[in-house]
Amino acid sequence: MVLEISPRGLFSSRFSTSPLGKPLPGGWLKKILDDYFSKKNLNLLYPLDLSGVSLKFLPIYSFLLKVPPGETITYGELARLAKTSPRAVGMAMAFNRHLLFIPCHRVVKSDGSLGGFSSGVRLKSWLIEHELDKI
Repeated sequence: MVLEISPRGLFSSRFSTSPLGKPLPGGWLKKILDDYFSKKNLNLLYPLDLSGVSLKFLPIYSFLLKVPPGETITYGELARLAKTSPRAVGMAMAFNRHLLFIPCHRVVKSDGSLGGFSSGVRLKSWLIEHELDKI
């Protein structure tokens, strides 16, 4: 996982198969991620730097953050909550630079199929299964 930290908080997080830079040093963020992947705590709470994020996406992200680990929501359901269109929800998910922390992997199509994911549908499926198989 590649993380970019700013003075305001986590600026971005993404998955990568290539090792980049140094391992994450010990500390709060490392503990949060270790706890998530070891299933000690599936709630990822860390200050996010949302500078530059479209204001249109903020209500969508706000409602998405209320979806608990192990549950999913459809693009249409999320659109209704945020008073926008499913297409706008899809755009917000595509531009989400805080993977895991803004859990776009929990958004699925209306027929229950997974839909897309910037890091691949296999990883999206794994993350959903990881959260379903709680402690």
